[in-house]
Amino acid sequence: MRSKLERGCYLIGFRCGPAPGHANQVKPGRVANRGYGPGHQHPDINNFVVYSNGTWLAIDPGYVHLKETRNYNTILVNGKGQAGAGEVWLDYMAFENREPAPKITLAESTPDYDYVIGDAGNIYIDEAGLEYFERHLLFIKPDVIIITDRLKGKENSSFTWSLAS
Repeated sequence: MRSKLERGCYLIGFRCGPAPGHANQVKPGRVANRGYGPGHQHPDINNFVVYSNGTWLAIDPGYVHLKETRNYNTILVNGKGQAGAGEVWLDYMAFENREPAPKITLAESTPDYDYVIGDAGNIYIDEAGLEYFERHLLFIKPDVIIITDRLKGKENSSFTWSLAS
């Protein structure tokens, strides 16, 4: 999403989807073949980044020593993150084997606003006790960003909202 194509504009990125892409996610042989090699993936579903006027306001940390959900602009549930986290390389099969896979359920763009909804699916580890995590990101052009999370734990839960800046 962006406010305009010139200097000083806002640029917003949002990530929500299966690591190998939707087409590969449904291929019957993907699990037997140990996935499609995305060793550079990160446990960052429903992560966002914001850039404006030459400055990153909300960043993606890029390559960090351990791939941890807490390093990204997403949430922890009861102190737990997304499947595959905790090592130098994402445990891709733990990440990819989660069903339903994360997906964008709405993407709308108009001259006045952009609106996206990401459903994290079942990407959080079972110990997190998460029933669902849906992130709404509304960008009212040229410079208002509203982020709303719909979260439900299987039991009474704590949610930690992370912001890397």
